[in-house]
Amino acid sequence: MSQARFDFSAQPTTGPDLIKWTAPAVLSLMVLAVMAFWPRYLSSPAALGTPYIHFHAVTATLWFLLLFTQPLLIRSRRTTLHHRLGYSSLLLAPLVVVAFVLAAHSQLDSRSAPDIWPIGRYILYLQISLGGLFGLIWLMGMLKRKDRLVHARLMAATGLTFVDPVLARLLPDVGIPNQFVTFALTDLILVALIWFERDARRGRWVFPTVLILFVLLQLPVFLGLTDSATWDAFSRWYLSLSLT
Repeated sequence: MSQARFDFSAQPTTGPDLIKWTAPAVLSLMVLAVMAFWPRYLSSPAALGTPYIHFHAVTATLWFLLLFTQPLLIRSRRTTLHHRLGYSSLLLAPLVVVAFVLAAHSQLDSRSAPDIWPIGRYILYLQISLGGLFGLIWLMGMLKRKDRLVHARLMAATGLTFVDPVLARLLPDVGIPNQFVTFALTDLILVALIWFERDARRGRWVFPTVLILFVLLQLPVFLGLTDSATWDAFSRWYLSLSLT
């Protein structure tokens, strides 16, 4: 495997230096995640969590660590180790998706009482849709792994699927669903990346594509479709599965 294949600096581009800023951005999100999950989970995981929640927490943490480590390896030109660690995502990324699915099922079951069922199916949509989007973006990144600039953008974009789960727990109650704020923030991040990359020679399609995918995911929440009869039927079917 040649050094040039993974030497991002060997291919000129303009726009934000993702290799420089990805690790600090991921680290910031990790710190916010600790703050968000400390009161209701990290402070007492044995008492507050289930095996499925633990599995979700472990896989998400490992993914954060991978996203944090990989750009640092590129910047230090340790490309062989970067390449080897990259192969771990072939196992880790599907486990992250499975963890989303199992955590969603276990939490839906715990919220299945009639008075909180609407909340349960709303949260089910958030977890299933974000897990599915994570998997889709990762798959796109792996299919484009030979195009290092595109691959880097898509791998970095997987981290945006965790913005809502983290920030929604930190926001105060303002009388509207927290997702109206967290989704808007995610979209603004992508709009900013698109703007900064407006003169990039290659890979400019990545962030606009990711933004479209996020907006499609967000529309059912903004339009209140999680209260529809169709989603209610799906949620009850999903709950009937023997997953957890």
